Amino acid sequence: MIPLIVLHALKAPAASGAKCALSKLFGLEAEQAKTLNRIETKIDASLQSSYNQGLIYLQDAISETDSMPRQRDYLEKAESRLIEAVANFETIDPMRSAWAAIYLTMICKINDNSAGAGRWALRAYRASVSGVQQQCELINRSIDTQIGKRLKVTGKGSSALTGVAAGAFWPVGIPAWVSINIYRKHRIREGRATLTELDQFSDQLQEAAVLLTGQRVPGYFLDFNDGTGRFTYTRPIVVDSGPAPLE
Repeated sequence: MIPLIVLHALKAPAASGAKCALSKLFGLEAEQAKTLNRIETKIDASLQSSYNQGLIYLQDAISETDSMPRQRDYLEKAESRLIEAVANFETIDPMRSAWAAIYLTMICKINDNSAGAGRWALRAYRASVSGVQQQCELINRSIDTQIGKRLKVTGKGSSALTGVAAGAFWPVGIPAWVSINIYRKHRIREGRATLTELDQFSDQLQEAAVLLTGQRVPGYFLDFNDGTGRFTYTRPIVVDSGPAPLE
């Protein structure tokens, strides 16, 4: 279960509350990163640099208690780097883009910029939706890929497939398909656990966006189709009831 740290942090009423919440957000992001199918080596070092520098400046800002001008300078530098990071990660790692927008929301709250906080909270939510959708695709692909590898390793895939195509199960095919089915269910359980946590995270950002913008923000829903064996993250379908009757 994702704790309500994100929602509570974004609802922090004052600069002091925002500063306190930031340290908890750093820890939560690190925990979330462990659950994601994220391959750091495939992300260009220059793209990671702006994000990492932004966090360093932000940590320096909340640690600075002696000089307000120095704290403002750190916040300005953090804001500049994180704005760059939001754009950098928007398509290749949208969940990290969401985190950059979360930190920008907190900077706006520290600076008492309510309009900016609402704008970045909404951006964070939209990026998180893209992040959950990306993870759905990665997990779906991982399930298929790993099952394909397992068929090759067992050496029984062709026998099992031949048996199914012929409408009969050959003795050698039965153990292979039982093993594959068990493995597939295991992979689906793992995927559902990861996606459920990310869905809860996105829900918190949706609620924060509604609170900070005062606007209606549509939600998304996680679903698993037993027929296709695929996870999806989509808007609910609104049934059109047709035109209103004339009075």
